[in-house]
Amino acid sequence: MASGKNQHAMYNGSKHSPVPSQEYTHELHGKMCKKIAQLTKVIYSLNLKIDEYEVNILTLKESHQNEIDLISNQTKEKVLQYENMLEEEKNLRLQIQTLEEALEKNNVIKEQSLADLVLYKKQSEERELKTQCEQAERMAALSKEMLSMKTDYENRLQQLTEEADFLRQERASSDQEKSVEKLNEKLKKEIQVLSKEIENQKTQNRKLTEDYTAKTSKLHSNYIKEKENLRKALQQSVTEMIKQLQQKEQEQRKGSQAKELATQQELQQLKEDLEAKELEILEAKQHSHKMKDMVQDLEAQLRQKEEELAESRSIQTNATEELSVAKQRLLKQENEIQKQTGKQMKSISCAHKAALTELTELKSQIDQQQQKPTRKSTGSKRDSGDIVNSKQYSREHSVPRQHKEDISKTKRQKETETKHLKEQLVKSREDLAKNHAAEIKSIQTSMEGEKRRLQKDHEMHIEELKKKNEYEIKQLVEERDALYAKLQDSICKQNKAFLQQCESSSSVNTENGSLSTELRNPEEKRCECDCHSYQASSSEISREVSENASGQKEENSQIPLKKLVSKLEKFEKEMSRLEQENAVLRGSVELLSKEVTLSQQEAMELNEEQTRHQEELKLKQKMELEILRQSHQKEMQAMVSKFSNAQSFLQSKVVALEAELKDIEDKGKKLPRPEDLHVINCLQDKLTDKDQIIKHLLEIQNFTDDMMPITQETHRSQSFSCYPNAGSLTPTLKKKKIGETPTRVISVPNLAAYEKTFSNNITTKNTINPMRNSPSLDHSAKPGYPFRQPAHLLDIIRPNRHSPCNVSSKADTKDQETKRPEWFTKYFSF
Repeated sequence: MASGKNQHAMYNGSKHSPVPSQEYTHELHGKMCKKIAQLTKVIYSLNLKIDEYEVNILTLKESHQNEIDLISNQTKEKVLQYENMLEEEKNLRLQIQTLEEALEKNNVIKEQSLADLVLYKKQSEERELKTQCEQAERMAALSKEMLSMKTDYENRLQQLTEEADFLRQERASSDQEKSVEKLNEKLKKEIQVLSKEIENQKTQNRKLTEDYTAKTSKLHSNYIKEKENLRKALQQSVTEMIKQLQQKEQEQRKGSQAKELATQQELQQLKEDLEAKELEILEAKQHSHKMKDMVQDLEAQLRQKEEELAESRSIQTNATEELSVAKQRLLKQENEIQKQTGKQMKSISCAHKAALTELTELKSQIDQQQQKPTRKSTGSKRDSGDIVNSKQYSREHSVPRQHKEDISKTKRQKETETKHLKEQLVKSREDLAKNHAAEIKSIQTSMEGEKRRLQKDHEMHIEELKKKNEYEIKQLVEERDALYAKLQDSICKQNKAFLQQCESSSSVNTENGSLSTELRNPEEKRCECDCHSYQASSSEISREVSENASGQKEENSQIPLKKLVSKLEKFEKEMSRLEQENAVLRGSVELLSKEVTLSQQEAMELNEEQTRHQEELKLKQKMELEILRQSHQKEMQAMVSKFSNAQSFLQSKVVALEAELKDIEDKGKKLPRPEDLHVINCLQDKLTDKDQIIKHLLEIQNFTDDMMPITQETHRSQSFSCYPNAGSLTPTLKKKKIGETPTRVISVPNLAAYEKTFSNNITTKNTINPMRNSPSLDHSAKPGYPFRQPAHLLDIIRPNRHSPCNVSSKADTKDQETKRPEWFTKYFSF
């Protein structure tokens, strides 16, 4: 019974021995599978991170491409804006050219007016010389008459003395008594005859003196009346002229104020346009600088991203290499573990076989020792079974311990490797962050420096533009003042002409007075021949009267003459000042032309810089696009072709618009300007005023001519039969007055052409008096209303100001420029 139990125990031990080895192999395989799964997860996470890096890189590439496209579109828009700016500059140049042409025309008109003044001065000088010559001739004739009278008087005295001597000799030779009686009788008779003749002469002298005093009083009264009438007429004409001049000045002031307001508005508009242009230029510059900075930043970011990509790829390659090494290590470890497990299984099977052999041996020993007593057999069997079981147990427990130690070693190695990889990733990230921070700081410092430099350049440019604008405004104000001064010059010229006419009339009156005094002197000398004493007293009285009258006349005539002379001096001073201002204006115009040339050069330089910058950007973009966008070349070529088509279309439009502008400019140059028409109308108004003055003077002259025969018939006597009356016009003076009427000098070609239309209606029958045949003396024309040009002439002359077709065409062109095609918005809208 005991032997059966022991055998059962032994068999149980033999069956129980392989079970723990099988459990150990399954656990170890599961753990290894877990570790492999963990490693695959790590690899998957690393692959995901690499994919994320690649996706980020692609997004950065796409954003970079989008930004490059935006930059190209913005540069194209800026190019179009600069082209518009150039067109505006061309328009401004055209305006400057028109202003220069207007200045030249005004200078030509001024030169013509100065030439007219010079001619008028020459004519006045020639007239003065003629009058002086005539006066000298008259004085010579009067002196000759006086000498002849003196010679006659001396001859008579000599005859009387000779007769007296002859009578004395006769009386001495003849008998004293007879001769004395006869002589006494003869002398008494002669004395009686002489006394009668003396009495008759005295009575005649008294009558002559009375007639002379009456005539002088009448003539003086007539002269005073005529003088008062002339003074009243002159005062009326002067007052009318002053009123007209004041009205004209008021109208001119109103027109100048309106022009000033218009010029101020234009200046404000120009200032606003300049400010807007300055802002656009500054915005363009800032935008270009920003684009440059953006391009540089993008290039830096691309470089950084490329470096990061290279680093990430290197990290990825290192990680893949490390993973491959770890996989190889794990495979080696698995192979070693499998080998160890195989060896352990082999050792376990060998031990099992050895145990079986031992059991067989023990069985044989048991069979051999069955003959011994049972106690000894049972004790020995138990001892041997315990020994075998202890050996097997110790062997079975030593193998899993070794496996556990190997697994713990592999875990520790994997953990250390993962920690090392994590530390490397953290270090690489920290290094990248430090590099990014350093690069950002350097970029910020460079950006701040560039901002300061750009701000300084911007401030300098703004100051220069402000100075230029102020200078242009000053020039425009000076031009406005010059135009106003020219208008004042024309008014002054009219005043001078009127004053010269007044002076000529006053000089004629003075000449008449001097001639009357000169005529009176020989009459008085003749009276002295008859009676010395009475003639001396009458001559003194007449001289005093004539001197008083002439003094009063001179005093009365000198008062307005002094005023007129003072006005003339003022006008001459203003003329000199205006000439100086014209010289200054010419200098300013020259400076303006120089500044325009400088601005043109600056614009050309800016355009060249822009082209260079665009070329550089294009080269950079081409290099980057060749590197980065090989796959998108076809799309870019299509876009470039479309853009070139659009550009050619726009260029054709620009060429057509330029041709239209040239045609419009040619038309505007051919046709007269509204400023010229305004000047022509002003000159026509002035001419009508002058014609009215001439009419008034001619009426006065006709009145005096009509009054002349009446005065001659009523006041004709022996002493005044050969000479004209005082205050009346001599034939020579009549010729002068008719010849002194100012001829109408037409300095404007359009006005001359316009007056030719009216010259066909005037007949040429009355060729005696040219003043009455002139259009200025036509009584049918209404005074105060200038010649008005017909409406069709105004339409021809001012097509650009009042024609709505041009305005609509300009608006259509602006609308066409603003409307962009659909493909442009499609391809350039992001």
